[in-house]
Amino acid sequence: MSVNPRRTGRPPLISRDQVLAHALRIVDADGLEALTMRRLGAELGVDPMAVYRHVSDKAALYDGLVESVWAAVEYPPRTGDWSVDFPALIRALRTTLLAHPSVVPLLGTRPVISPGGFRAMEAAVTVLLDGGFSPQDAADAVDCAARLVVGHVLAEAGAPPVRGLGGGEAEHQQAQADLPPAGFPGLTAVNQAGVRHDAGRLFEKGLRGLTLELGRTGAVNAPAPGR
Repeated sequence: MSVNPRRTGRPPLISRDQVLAHALRIVDADGLEALTMRRLGAELGVDPMAVYRHVSDKAALYDGLVESVWAAVEYPPRTGDWSVDFPALIRALRTTLLAHPSVVPLLGTRPVISPGGFRAMEAAVTVLLDGGFSPQDAADAVDCAARLVVGHVLAEAGAPPVRGLGGGEAEHQQAQADLPPAGFPGLTAVNQAGVRHDAGRLFEKGLRGLTLELGRTGAVNAPAPGR
């Protein structure tokens, strides 16, 4: 009768980058509720306590997820025209967030504390400062843009906060179609017109509005958008 030899030696070594990469994969696949230290340790092949050597608690793990998403942003090359470069950067942020929608609630509710997050802010602020905007106007614009991106991504791809709860889009459309015309003449007209809701188009409208507002009121030495 053969006996499998007992494994000896040190436990597998893991890095903080590995911890965060596995955590992000879990959240992307199954949502924030599925992320536990026990599952993370199991997928890494280590005791869950080993994870705590790299993230002190669940809050630190969440902050690490935020850091990972910000670090994944691919920054577009700058042209030197703020009215081109700023929207391009915000579009790049949206693209990254759409790839990790389950992390977006954290991005919208936890302030930036990592270099990765600050690099995204730095890139956006610098574009506007170089374009002639005051520090206050640049900071306000970046804050508005962040809220625009997070809000749109939540509406477009974010999962409901309760496990098992559907998005409700089909129910919404049916309920709106069933509204009595006498009580809701405006929405009835919209329904009958066959209005199409396109997330990308709506985002671009919001971004264009912000860019136009910046060019109208915020620039010190900046040219108007499109010039």
